[in-house]
Amino acid sequence: MESDHDGTPDNATDRDDPRVAEWTAKMIAAAERAGYRLHPDSNPPHTLLWQRVSDEPTAEPVWIDDLPDWLR
Repeated sequence: MESDHDGTPDNATDRDDPRVAEWTAKMIAAAERAGYRLHPDSNPPHTLLWQRVSDEPTAEPVWIDDLPDWLR
């Protein structure tokens, strides 16, 4: 779904889906255990941009996880 305002996905609907919320929580928890955090430009649950905990907040993401097709 797209927001009527800016052409970006409407995350509210996805966040209300329990499967998507569970997937997002698991991804964040696993990354934090491994020493990573969400990059400030992340767009959960659609795009999770990761950076090392030791990186500055402005550092480029180390990797990207997109919402899997089976959850769309």
